[in-house]
Amino acid sequence: HPGGSAVLKRFHNQSNDKTTAAFDRIGHSAEAHQMLSKWEVRNNHTIVNVNEEVAPPTPSKQPRWRQKLLTHEDPVNIHKLLGVTCLAHFIVRLARVLIWGDPTAGLGSTTPA
Repeated sequence: HPGGSAVLKRFHNQSNDKTTAAFDRIGHSAEAHQMLSKWEVRNNHTIVNVNEEVAPPTPSKQPRWRQKLLTHEDPVNIHKLLGVTCLAHFIVRLARVLIWGDPTAGLGSTTPA
């Protein structure tokens, strides 16, 4: 939407009467009305092109937590790898303080140079 996603979010889950009235009240161009006539909102809140019949999405066999963790935005999982590396680094430093009693957590000497 040229007006930004905030415009669409404001009318999300509203009744069709409210959204249509708001659309008409804004004074959209004839081109916008023509574009709108090509799309349809289905009961499951999916938007489809009325000229192309689209099959409903098939439910994934993966658990929900895994769907959220493994996304298409990070196909090589570099962010997850860096996150795990940082977490492992923190655990090692914490263990050096709590288990081995190293007050510097392996970062240097406690005596001034």
